[in-house]
Amino acid sequence: MFGMESSGSAAEPSRPASLFRTRTQRSNRSHQSIFKEEFNSDLSLPLPHHHGHHRQVPYHHHNDSNHSSYKQVAAPNPYRPSTDTGGSTLYYDRERERVGDPEQETMATPTPREVHRLASHHNFIFDTSSKPRRLGWWAFVGRHLSLPAVFLAGIIFVIAAIAFATVTSKRPLKCPDWAEDCRPMDRWTAEHLPTVQAIITLVYIIGLGALAYVALTLCEAAVWPLLVKQAMTMKGLEAYLAATRGSIMAAPRAWMEVRTVAMAVMLVCAVTSILTPLAGIPLVGQAYTLMSKEVELESNYTPGGGLAESFMQSEAPSVANMGVLTTYNAWAMDPASEPLPEYRNWYVDREVLGTKGNFSARAVKLQTTVSCSPRTVEQLIRNWRLSNAFSTNWTRASTSSLRGEKRTPVEVYVRPQPQLTLWADNFTFEASHRTKATLVFAALNGTIEGGKQSSIALGTMRNVSAIGCEVTVSAIDDIITVGNPSIHSKNTTLPTLSSLDTLQTNTSSPSTALNELLLWFAVAPILSSPSVSGFQPMFFNSTSTNRAVAYTGQTPQRNNWTIDGIESFIHLSIGALLQSTTASQSQSTENTTLLTSNYPLQFFSRSRSLLLLLLPLLLVTFIVCLSFYLSHSHSRESIPVLRLAGPCELLKSSQTPWLREQAESDAAKTYLPSDLGAVTVKFGVVGKEGAEMVGLGDGKGGNIGAFVREVPQRVQPLDKGKESDDGQKRGTSGENMEMGAIA
Repeated sequence: MFGMESSGSAAEPSRPASLFRTRTQRSNRSHQSIFKEEFNSDLSLPLPHHHGHHRQVPYHHHNDSNHSSYKQVAAPNPYRPSTDTGGSTLYYDRERERVGDPEQETMATPTPREVHRLASHHNFIFDTSSKPRRLGWWAFVGRHLSLPAVFLAGIIFVIAAIAFATVTSKRPLKCPDWAEDCRPMDRWTAEHLPTVQAIITLVYIIGLGALAYVALTLCEAAVWPLLVKQAMTMKGLEAYLAATRGSIMAAPRAWMEVRTVAMAVMLVCAVTSILTPLAGIPLVGQAYTLMSKEVELESNYTPGGGLAESFMQSEAPSVANMGVLTTYNAWAMDPASEPLPEYRNWYVDREVLGTKGNFSARAVKLQTTVSCSPRTVEQLIRNWRLSNAFSTNWTRASTSSLRGEKRTPVEVYVRPQPQLTLWADNFTFEASHRTKATLVFAALNGTIEGGKQSSIALGTMRNVSAIGCEVTVSAIDDIITVGNPSIHSKNTTLPTLSSLDTLQTNTSSPSTALNELLLWFAVAPILSSPSVSGFQPMFFNSTSTNRAVAYTGQTPQRNNWTIDGIESFIHLSIGALLQSTTASQSQSTENTTLLTSNYPLQFFSRSRSLLLLLLPLLLVTFIVCLSFYLSHSHSRESIPVLRLAGPCELLKSSQTPWLREQAESDAAKTYLPSDLGAVTVKFGVVGKEGAEMVGLGDGKGGNIGAFVREVPQRVQPLDKGKESDDGQKRGTSGENMEMGAIA
């Protein structure tokens, strides 16, 4: 193919020894420096001891083969700098004198210093083999050390953002004061949560941007194998390179150039890499969205409760009145302030437990039944005139009043005000754990739905409406379950919040001690309002809540009632007395028990934090796949160098005669914008046989060769007469040489 002859005559053009790869190294040529160019250079050094005016110039190195291709070119004009030396004047300096002068020929032999200088200037690689080295993946990384540095920085930034989000997701935003062993996130983070989220978003996006930069760089390097497979217009090539450098607006124009699956995949990778950092913003927002999560918390609770005195229907306030007055009236005026109203009959501190979430525990439960019916009241006569006293069947009372008067236990006194009043009429201990009491509710100069009207003469008031309600209260030990706790209600290790065996009672009569305690709850409405001047308590019907509220003034208030309202009044007052007499209300820390409850706390979702791994993994997958593709495609297509497509590289590959001609024609139109955008190019070996070079050529059916292999040919060296004796002994008249060819 190259017209090489096996003859070694003097008339034959001189051939440098570096053109051949011998199977045995000749000892008589060990003084010659054998080197080769890195990629696509036509530079060769002048050779000594030859008289011809031709030299062999390598024009292409075939990847992954053991041969090179050469062409014969005439020696340059001794008086004109050579143009195929890449700008070097070494050849010109050596051939300025007349060719054939023995002295000058001796001087033309390059010295070792010159050889090293020229090799360093033109990136020559010294080797004893003529096989060119293809610069693949590792050489590409070595020339662009910023890529592994940026990749490592991106991984570090992403890991830092994800690690912080994961660590903070393990701790709640805040812990309740009563919780034991609850560790919230640090205070600064909790108070500056928006700022923390913004910082983490910035770090995460920087990491994604670094990984996207690496992926886009590899997409840019893939343009050379793509140009081998398909043609592109210069405008499309420009759009593709712009897309691989982060311009999302250039992607539609680049899509118009897609002719192969490989280019479509490259554009998908590029567009996805551009959008990935932007997608990280809402993803971080999702990871830093607080969510409620129930966790098990432990807290201390003081169990117990009760009253150590017996109920006496007197005008003097007792200890029980103190707490129930405040508690009941607060709930009556603001029903929403009552904690856990559905657990009103349990002997527990609902104000404390209402803040502790869901739990199960053992406690005392009161069972209350109320039955009301019309009742006639009888006004007593004192000193032959009607007084403000009413008779009762109550047999237990104090024998003296605040005014020092002696009283019988069968009468009660009321204020002459047109409001609701009440008193205890009777009680019985029906069983050891059950007590019944009868309460009389009388609306002076008012009405009670279903009540009995009676005539009275009390100031300006002339009638009273009254009902009698039998209140039966019993107590049992039971299990209270608030919400849906994770602790099963049948667990024998449940904490005890109250117990019939431990309730505080009047120990003077052990057999009726529990009955005496239950009597307090049966008459609890009497304790819900203070006694004014020793008279029975009075109430008015609140217009806003329809509940009985303590009345201590002089101005008449609403005095119309229903039986349902009266029954609600009874149950609410019992709940207020239970709440006010629990042991925990005394702020005692003795004999505490450990309560385990499920409480909702604000967390960052850990699963959402792990979602932050998706985008980095996507980009890393792109980088790995693109790396394998670039290495494989350059090896398969025998592309000599894996490189980017920056201005320098594009300029280097644009020096083909055909493309120069296109550029010169366009450059002549200085008064018009460039119309090179419509020029279609491909990458390969361009030029006629004997003048080929690697670069961009005509993509519309131009003579563009591919990098291929040729079957090795056997040639004989020109200096056959100088063959070593070792070669003669092996019976070889020539040496094997593998030549590269351009298709």
